[in-house]
Amino acid sequence: MALRLEMGGGLRSGRLGTAVRRLASASRCTLIVSLVGLVAVISESAIAQTTTLSGTTTGNVSILATSGTPSIVGNSVLTGTATFTYTGGAPAIGASGTMTSNLSGAGALRFSSPATLVIAGTNTYAGGTSVTEGGLIEVTMGGSISHASSDLRVGVDGGAGSMTLSGGSVAIRAASIGSGQDVTSFLTVDSGTWTGSGALTVASAGASSVFQLDGGSVSSLSST
Repeated sequence: MALRLEMGGGLRSGRLGTAVRRLASASRCTLIVSLVGLVAVISESAIAQTTTLSGTTTGNVSILATSGTPSIVGNSVLTGTATFTYTGGAPAIGASGTMTSNLSGAGALRFSSPATLVIAGTNTYAGGTSVTEGGLIEVTMGGSISHASSDLRVGVDGGAGSMTLSGGSVAIRAASIGSGQDVTSFLTVDSGTWTGSGALTVASAGASSVFQLDGGSVSSLSST
């Protein structure tokens, strides 16, 4: 986003400085100001976009992602299926948001955006995890997903999906990676610990799916 501030009757640095300070405060963004004649061109370099979770969470959770790097903070108890979706038009496509929240409760997490959700908190919600619509969940160092009595479903419940383990830990029951024709889904383990008490199923029902083990450890009762 670029904002143009035009001041008639000559450019006065005092008024321009006041306007810039007010604009920065109102939009919570970092601004770069350059002068072109009597026109100040204000370019946005970074927006502080933070979604704070609290109390109980269920249903659709809209995360503003026009900055491309949203943050999700705060702890919450999932009481049903919480569907996380990035909003903000084209910039939200391919965005990479980081969630430091600790999510608990009997509910489930579903990530449904063609973008990345980085898990950096401790998550013990019991209802399972689903990645759909081209989304990618990455469990990074210090992050974890633990629901030993429910499944992980990646690219199974609608469109493709991907999962990457890069230093964190995943402890689940069974995992399904990809299902259905014309769907390509990925499971990549770079580092960290993956533990499943049930089967790890890759590319069921004719799907095109990839399981790539670059490091870390994977333990599953059986695999197909």
